[in-house]
Amino acid sequence: MGTIAHNDTVGVGRQQDWATHDMGHEISGIYDATHAFSMAIMLCAWMRYVYKHDVDRFVRYAKYACGINIDGRDKEKVALGAIESTEKFFKSIGMPVRLSEINVDGSRIEEMADKALINKEYIGNFVRLKKDDIVKIYKIAL
Repeated sequence: MGTIAHNDTVGVGRQQDWATHDMGHEISGIYDATHAFSMAIMLCAWMRYVYKHDVDRFVRYAKYACGINIDGRDKEKVALGAIESTEKFFKSIGMPVRLSEINVDGSRIEEMADKALINKEYIGNFVRLKKDDIVKIYKIAL
């Protein structure tokens, strides 16, 4: 699995977005948290922050990844349902979905946001995240 994750196989022909990885990396580095835990937490928080930039993308995710019936339903409610479904799945396999679940408080959010942006103006491609965005996502993750 690690080879696939690091050799760009799944990213061939598409623009990749590593924002959750960049934010999760700082949690792992500062708090010695398991990489998978920080990824699960940041994915959920990131989705809550960015879904309105392309609600239709999250509706497709709801349908195809979460198996949610989307017919005739409000798109925003469907998108939020997909995010909740993702959180429920992570919880069902013992993954945390909030920083508080791994004993991380908000005291170092600014530092983590700064470190996520070292030598970069922004992170992410789906939504370009600057420091104020990253801080907001970390706060959602609390």
